[in-house]
Amino acid sequence: MNRLVELQVRRNAAGRDAWECAARHRQRVTGLLCDAAPSVGGRLCVLGAGNCNDLELTLLARRFAEVHLVDVDGEALAAAVARQGPFAGGAVHLHGGCDLTGIWQQLAAWSAEPSGRIGNPSYEDVRRAIDAVKAFVPELPGEFDVAASVCLLSQLIDGIVVSLGERHPAFLDLLQAVRRRHLQLLADVTAPGGTGLLITDIVSTDTAPSLADVPEDRLEPALMALVDAGNLFHGVHPAVIANELQTDPRVRAVEILKPWVWDLGVRQYGVVGIRFRRA
Repeated sequence: MNRLVELQVRRNAAGRDAWECAARHRQRVTGLLCDAAPSVGGRLCVLGAGNCNDLELTLLARRFAEVHLVDVDGEALAAAVARQGPFAGGAVHLHGGCDLTGIWQQLAAWSAEPSGRIGNPSYEDVRRAIDAVKAFVPELPGEFDVAASVCLLSQLIDGIVVSLGERHPAFLDLLQAVRRRHLQLLADVTAPGGTGLLITDIVSTDTAPSLADVPEDRLEPALMALVDAGNLFHGVHPAVIANELQTDPRVRAVEILKPWVWDLGVRQYGVVGIRFRRA
């Protein structure tokens, strides 16, 4: 197991008991998925399902004929299904051990020094990784009526921060390539006429302690003020993501949804959803 996968496994283990405090976040995410479901049957794919603390699997299995859960941490998926099952309704399929970048093994071999100085990969190394990201096609079972990436993009980008470092001259190039390919993948797995959802955490109480006390009706301007001030995770600016989605000719009706707070116990996250229709 490479060190980035080990990092994600440790994070999933640390958050495994956050089911109760994540209730509002789970209700919001599950509601968005159910609202997008076709009237009869349908297939759902969730990228970055992990512990499934943000998914009410019992409801989703009743709403969809098939529920496909994808994550690099297969053990977290299996444990989540064991906790929430058994299910009456649609079949739940697990796709564990799935690298959705195609380069996590390569990233894990790099190291960014703690001081933030350039790590060991050369600019040419990173350019080759970018080419690999662009060409990568994960093995997923077809197209889906609803496809969602749930708080995964920030984790993929964090892998770049950990392995490359923010000061590497090709850091931004690789970040943009991984983000662009992730958005393309989300459109790839969304069936024509289906709905895609990119749900991402954008900031936490680590850098915005007041976030935990913001009333719900003031959350949107409060988050936008943080974004405008540059207090957000790398590469997850909602307007930038929405604009990039709009450059894909297969994507229609891109909409930034009202934000909400995800309580993970030890910290809270500001979360935004971006929804689109596949042409």
